[in-house]
Amino acid sequence: MSARLPFACRTVFALSLMLLASLANAQVQLRGQVTDAATDRPLPSAEVRIVELDRREATSNSGDFAIANIPPGDYTVQVRFVGYAPAEQSVQVTETGAQTLDFELTAIGTTEEIVVTGYRAAQANALQDKQMSSVIKETLTADDAGKLPDQNVAEALRRITGVTATVDQGEGRYVTVRGVDPSYTNITLDNQVIGSPEDTRRVALDTIPSEVLSRVEVVKAVTPDMDGHAVGGSINIITPSAFDDPDGSFFSATADFGYYDMNGDNPFGISAGWGQVFGPDDKWGILLSASYSERNYDTENLQGGDPWEEEGDFLIPDSLVLRDYRIERLRSGLVANLEYRPNDEVKLYFRNLINRFEDTENQAETVWAYREGDLENQTATSGTFTEGEGERLVSERLEKQSIQTSSLGGEFILGNWVLDASITYGEAEQETPFDREWVFEWSEPGPMTYDTSDLFFTVDAGPGFHDADQYEFNEYLRGGQNILEEVTAFQIDLERDLTFGERSATLKF
Repeated sequence: MSARLPFACRTVFALSLMLLASLANAQVQLRGQVTDAATDRPLPSAEVRIVELDRREATSNSGDFAIANIPPGDYTVQVRFVGYAPAEQSVQVTETGAQTLDFELTAIGTTEEIVVTGYRAAQANALQDKQMSSVIKETLTADDAGKLPDQNVAEALRRITGVTATVDQGEGRYVTVRGVDPSYTNITLDNQVIGSPEDTRRVALDTIPSEVLSRVEVVKAVTPDMDGHAVGGSINIITPSAFDDPDGSFFSATADFGYYDMNGDNPFGISAGWGQVFGPDDKWGILLSASYSERNYDTENLQGGDPWEEEGDFLIPDSLVLRDYRIERLRSGLVANLEYRPNDEVKLYFRNLINRFEDTENQAETVWAYREGDLENQTATSGTFTEGEGERLVSERLEKQSIQTSSLGGEFILGNWVLDASITYGEAEQETPFDREWVFEWSEPGPMTYDTSDLFFTVDAGPGFHDADQYEFNEYLRGGQNILEEVTAFQIDLERDLTFGERSATLKF
């Protein structure tokens, strides 16, 4: 019964979307698209302003806009975008029918000989999106992430002001907004909630490759019209659409190859994306994007000195721990989006995201527990403890994480109202098939001398400390874990623009 329920919900919801599509009538009085005059590239989040009503609207990712609830009359429409010269047109709005206004904006400072559209365009998109937003928001586009060697979404996000990421083995993992614990940051995918593959509310964003995103929005102050799950902020990962490209068809592919000096291995990654609009009047759109990367690398880790405590006449650090890691990380992602836009009043979509992350880790660890026995011959930077203890540990662990989500929904303009409705089903899973550790103890503890005169302090326990024959088996630890979170969410948003004399407002449910 429970297994059939999500399918039944999705079926009923799909029928509801079809009904809404049939009810959505041509109440839009003004529509159009804003593009770059030199490249025909759509300009998302461009400001479209009706001067006489002092009413502003932002274009979609495809550069489109559709405005309803406009009293009949003659109006002046202005369009602005960061880094472009503004444009203006006049239009007459009637009781029935819709007027179409397309704008081609010219970048400021370009010449006939050279036009730069890459890095500058990415910055302009981010600034324009921030300018048009009514909340404190930062935006990172796919172009920004693509020009930097970011392995995952967390690494891309930490380049935003006020955003940091905790690092695990050289890669970003959990994202912190304005210093608040990652557990209090809400993570959404195309404005839909996703599950956490761990036993906390934190979402490890190293699971999601940076190649599968269109842009990422970071809202630093949550407003009442957003989910109340966030304290620190809200991060929305937006996947690409086939309608984002002005030509209605595109293909892109990237590949990278590297070299690790420590172990001689070669990390590599590949990604590809394809989008196409099709059908009568190009009302259907499909997009497929996939990526795969593999990294095999070694790392060295030194821990000690926390805390420094008073012993004798001076402060000295705690035990010394050396670790050697050998790690293999596999990361893959797939986006499959299908959209249907029969007219400017109806947008239907079926979005799917699948991510896999696999981490195999082998670790060798050496521990000098030197603060035992009596302290002798102490100076400001050295001293000898009469009896220190030592351990050697060997461990291996395999961890698999997956995040997958599917959303069926649409946006409808119903007269003066805008309706967004969706149903989402997702699974987030973390599986640890094995987590094993062997512990060996130094069988003949002896004196240990510490030396803190260098930045990395050292401990000398004599040649016997490195003799394998002087260690005896102590214990074997074995464990495993499986965490599964399922999410079924239904969401509906209703919005209407209101005017009070010369002032405008938005009513939302």
